[in-house]
Amino acid sequence: MRIRRKNNNEIVPKRDITIADKTKKSVVVSLWNDHELLDNADKFPIIAIKSLKVGDFQASIGSDISPSSKGGVRSMYYDRVSLSHVTSNPSLGEDKPSFFSIRAYISFIKPEQTMWYQACKTCNKKVTDAIESGYWCEGCEKNDDECS
Repeated sequence: MRIRRKNNNEIVPKRDITIADKTKKSVVVSLWNDHELLDNADKFPIIAIKSLKVGDFQASIGSDISPSSKGGVRSMYYDRVSLSHVTSNPSLGEDKPSFFSIRAYISFIKPEQTMWYQACKTCNKKVTDAIESGYWCEGCEKNDDECS
């Protein structure tokens, strides 16, 4: 996206990125005129911002960024472990809740196995075709004309 500056009518590139902290609060930051940063902003999960001008957003105004939050943001992205460590560690989450972000890719889908099933509208259990008409739910033990 490109915008026109008010002071000199110059057209400059603009890009909006969203940054977040460890409390899952986020804010949109607009970047102007720095081509390298604009092109590479989505390749790196951590960004440092200097000389930030804060404006109003939804009738509230922020004024500063706490320097003590640096370590927390860094640990949110760098305390990485394997999925097997998470599943094999029973003490995780005992003292305080643990939150995870998982990035995964589907590598294979069995062609002979269906990826979905018709479900009961009440309990979401799998339904089968009823003898007369409609669908039978084992969980609710009832017939229904429709399913999801």
